[in-house]
Amino acid sequence: MSLAVLSGGTGCRLFDPTISSDEEYNRAKRQIEAPPEDDEDWVRPEGESVEKRKEGALPFLDNLFRWEKPKNPDLAKKLYNEADIKFNEAKALEGHERRVAFRAAAKKYKEAGKNWRNSYLQQDALYMEGRSYFFAEDYPKAEDAFTRLVKEYPRTKYLDSTQKHRFEIAQYWVQYNQVAPASFYILNWNDNKRPLNDTGGHGRRVWEKMRLDDPTGVLADDVTMAIANEAFQRGDFETAAETYEDLRLTYPDSKHQFEAHFLELRSLIEVYQGPEYSSEPMDRAEKLIKQINRQFAQKAEEQREYLNQAYAEVRYKQGERRWMQAEYRRKRGENRSARMYLQEILDDYADTPFGEQAQERMAELKDAQDDPTQYLAWLSQLFPDADPAKPLIDSRATSP
Repeated sequence: MSLAVLSGGTGCRLFDPTISSDEEYNRAKRQIEAPPEDDEDWVRPEGESVEKRKEGALPFLDNLFRWEKPKNPDLAKKLYNEADIKFNEAKALEGHERRVAFRAAAKKYKEAGKNWRNSYLQQDALYMEGRSYFFAEDYPKAEDAFTRLVKEYPRTKYLDSTQKHRFEIAQYWVQYNQVAPASFYILNWNDNKRPLNDTGGHGRRVWEKMRLDDPTGVLADDVTMAIANEAFQRGDFETAAETYEDLRLTYPDSKHQFEAHFLELRSLIEVYQGPEYSSEPMDRAEKLIKQINRQFAQKAEEQREYLNQAYAEVRYKQGERRWMQAEYRRKRGENRSARMYLQEILDDYADTPFGEQAQERMAELKDAQDDPTQYLAWLSQLFPDADPAKPLIDSRATSP
C-alpha cells in the first residue's frame, strides 16, 4: 500500500513537498506543546491524577469518592482571562494592596484550572497561581501550587522557572530558621511567608523534592550543594559528606566542584569517631586531599595551610588506628598479626609519631611466639572449623 493511499485514507497529508522537514517537525512540536486555543477537547494524559486512575484497584470506588468539576473550557478561559487582568493590575500596586490583589488573581487562576483539568490551560493556571502567591509573599501556597504543577505536568514548559521559584522559597525558609530557630512544636499563625511549623525542615524537603522532580535540570547541582551546605551548617556532617560526594560524582561540570571537594574533606574529618571505629572517613579524606591538589592546583594553593594541616591529621589518625590494632593483637598474644600492623606503620606511616614506636615494638616482638599457646587442642577438633572444606574429625586420628 502506497504512502499516497495512506495519506488520503487518513484525511491528512503526511508529506508535503512544499514544506521542509524542519518546518514540518517544528509545526508538529508546537501542536504537542501548545495546542490551538479552539481545540477544547484536547487533554494531556499524564500526571499524578491520571496515573492514579490507571492504577486504581477499584476504579468504581475511586470515582465514587472523588468529586471533580465537569469540564467547562469556556468558563475556564473566561476565569483565566479575568485572572490575567487582576495579575497585571496587582503589578502596579504596592504594599498590602499589592499582596491582596495577587491573592485574588491566584484564586481566579486556581478556579480556572479546576474547570478544565488535564489541559494546557490548567498547566498555565497552576503556574500563574504559583507566581501570584509568590508575589503575594504567601510562600507555602506558592510552593504547593508549583508542586501540583510538576506532579500533574512532569514535562511542563515552565519547569525551569518553577524550580527557580521553589529554590528561592526553600532558601528563604532555611535561612530564616538559621537566624531564628524554633522548635517543631511551635506553630506559626501570623506569618504568611512561613509554613505552620518546622520552617527549616520544610525548606530542606522542598530542595529534596526538587532533586527528585528534575535531577538533570539547570538547578540540580545548586540544589544538591544547598542541601549539603545546610547539613554542614547544622552539624550533620555525615549527610553533608554523602551529599557533597553525590554532587562530585553526578555533576562533574558543576561550578561547585572545588567547594564540594573541600567541604566534603572537612565533613569527613568531623565524621571520624576515633580508632575504634571505621577508617573509611580517613581513607576517603586522604584520597580527596590528593585529588584536590591534582585537579584544582591554583585553588589548592589558596587553601595550602589547611590542606597541609588536614593531610597531617589524616595520616596521624590512620597511623594511630594501626598502632591500636597492633597493640590489641600483641596483648592477645597474636604476635604475628601485631607484627603485620607494625610493618604497615613502618612502610606507610613512618613519618608519624607512631613510626618510632612501631620500630621499638618490632624489636621487642622479634623472637616472640607467633600465636598464643592453645590449651585443650583436642577439644577444638570436636567442633566444625570455619573452613567449609575441613572435615569435622581428622581422618588421620581415626585411621588404624
